[in-house]
Amino acid sequence: MIRIVDTSDHDDEIAALDAACFTREEAYPVSIIAASECWVALDGDDAIGYAVAETRDGAAYLDRYGVLPSHAGRGIGKRLVRAWLRWARRNGADYAWTYTVEANAQSINALVGCGFRAWRPEWARHGYCVWRLDFVARRGA
Repeated sequence: MIRIVDTSDHDDEIAALDAACFTREEAYPVSIIAASECWVALDGDDAIGYAVAETRDGAAYLDRYGVLPSHAGRGIGKRLVRAWLRWARRNGADYAWTYTVEANAQSINALVGCGFRAWRPEWARHGYCVWRLDFVARRGA
């Protein structure tokens, strides 16, 4: 089950998930998590994945998402991305975007499976893939 939580009530839990999903060098500041919308995937009462996002100027940005390694490969990341996309559409975003490191095949597969396409903005850093999904084009189709 995936549900939206008030991040101010779950900062420590989400920070622990982040630490379990990413290396110490990739650690994400709790202040960013607390200032964002957050979705948590639960297995019973246990948090096993999360997504953190925000909207700005008509764009929905997925700051970060992760699934515990013990639960990887079960489609949980894709379900988190889809929950975020539903929220972004309801909140009037024209498009959604995020990025992944080039080596993260599971994340890339989840994003492509949700309809994202590679986007090559000039500011993109080497070693990263930037992904975009246009809602306006899909609404008009």
